[in-house]
Amino acid sequence: MAELVTRLEQRDADARFELFGNALEYKQRWSDELERCERSNLSIPDPRPHPDDIIVDPSNGNVRILGPQTRKQKAHYDQATARRIEAQDEVNYFAEKYRRARSEEMKERYLEGWHWEQRMFDIINDTLPERYKMKLENRSYRPGASRAGDTTK
Repeated sequence: MAELVTRLEQRDADARFELFGNALEYKQRWSDELERCERSNLSIPDPRPHPDDIIVDPSNGNVRILGPQTRKQKAHYDQATARRIEAQDEVNYFAEKYRRARSEEMKERYLEGWHWEQRMFDIINDTLPERYKMKLENRSYRPGASRAGDTTK
């Protein structure tokens, strides 16, 4: 039984080592290619996964991918980030309208729209990996407003 466990553990370690090596090679090759294209003013390819999204940890041999890995996932990321930009534009619009409003009724309406769009921004932003996050401009800190990092809890 001990021999069987040892063989299984060795097979697992070999597979992890191979995955780590392949991920490291892929990351380095694509990083070099992207840098070469940038230096040569060539069109920049869009590999999936992007090398910046591949996290390799040499201390334990773990490999994680924190970004889109397929065309479908990339399309989803693009759609989400486009909506996040719309939310930022709407936050800016409602913040400006709120600041200029004279009546309390209009201020309340604009604040409601502001908070709604701020929440949309935060929901999208909170679910994205760190390298894809943005900082919201014109954040409302009034009661009822969402907070970055709290919307997925």
